[in-house]
Amino acid sequence: MRGDLAKREPGMLARWTDDDLYGIIRAAKKRQKKPSFCMMALLMRMAAFILVTR
Repeated sequence: MRGDLAKREPGMLARWTDDDLYGIIRAAKKRQKKPSFCMMALLMRMAAFILVTR
């Protein structure tokens, strides 16, 4: 792998676990009032599909 990622990855994962990176990201996303961009795009595609198939 490029840049000896196979050797560095376990250390990176351990650091992310120690810093509770997943919990920080989840807490930040919880405060958002709007859906994420990808979710909004999915909802718009579903709405367009429903309108076209009627």
